[in-house]
Amino acid sequence: MIITQEDRACNKARSKTSKISVSGNIVPHNWYHNLLRPCGKSDTTAIAILSELVFLHRYNGSTEFQLNFGYFARKFNFGLSQAKDAVVRLEKLSLLKRDLRTVVVCGRPFVNEMFLILNISNVLKLNPNNKTSDQNNFNDSSERDVKKFLLADRKQCTSSPEISSDNIDKRENNKKSRSTESNFNSNNSLAEETPATNCRFSFASFYPLAQSDIDNLQNLCGREFSNCAINEILLSLSKKLPKHSFPHKKAFINYMTKALCKL
Repeated sequence: MIITQEDRACNKARSKTSKISVSGNIVPHNWYHNLLRPCGKSDTTAIAILSELVFLHRYNGSTEFQLNFGYFARKFNFGLSQAKDAVVRLEKLSLLKRDLRTVVVCGRPFVNEMFLILNISNVLKLNPNNKTSDQNNFNDSSERDVKKFLLADRKQCTSSPEISSDNIDKRENNKKSRSTESNFNSNNSLAEETPATNCRFSFASFYPLAQSDIDNLQNLCGREFSNCAINEILLSLSKKLPKHSFPHKKAFINYMTKALCKL
């Protein structure tokens, strides 16, 4: 490549690229250093999803979007679980919020439709070059848009029918699953705090791993294994080594870290 200051050479290069149709989102470079996975690498999946939401906000001025995980999976060629985990990580960073609502289309109710609410004030904090005065003015306008949208949405919800009994059953089942998961986490914490000599823990007792344990393993091994991959490795180890046991959770984490480093 020849670097020149002549206008003729620049015009030739510009004429070659003028026929190329370029479209897409603009990603600030500092996002690659601020939005990180537990292993310390850039969270490119979350960055792509956040840039899409910011693009939609700049396009129509709204901060709430009726989008599901399949939308991002199809557009960016992600896996469905990959897109879901990225949205959960963005929600933990308070950059967006998920909300399940009932939407009525032509008199037909659709329950559990996911809406993503973009937190513009926190998104602007990712860019240190923003001026405080402009940021405050922009935040005020975005808050007014949110209030208008919420008022319109409340009027629509009043005209929509109540949530069906099936939806209530689904919520009850979700509560039960969360309670069992919390019991599992409490058992894991007890296994870590009270390493009794008579009590041993097999691989199966730690399956499936909690999200905090997966983040810890990714950080220790320094490799970007997905949640599904780590649980599959744990499941295969439980089948190959059914008699292998651990005195406490810390020993299990050390064993799994060495196993992931060797893969």
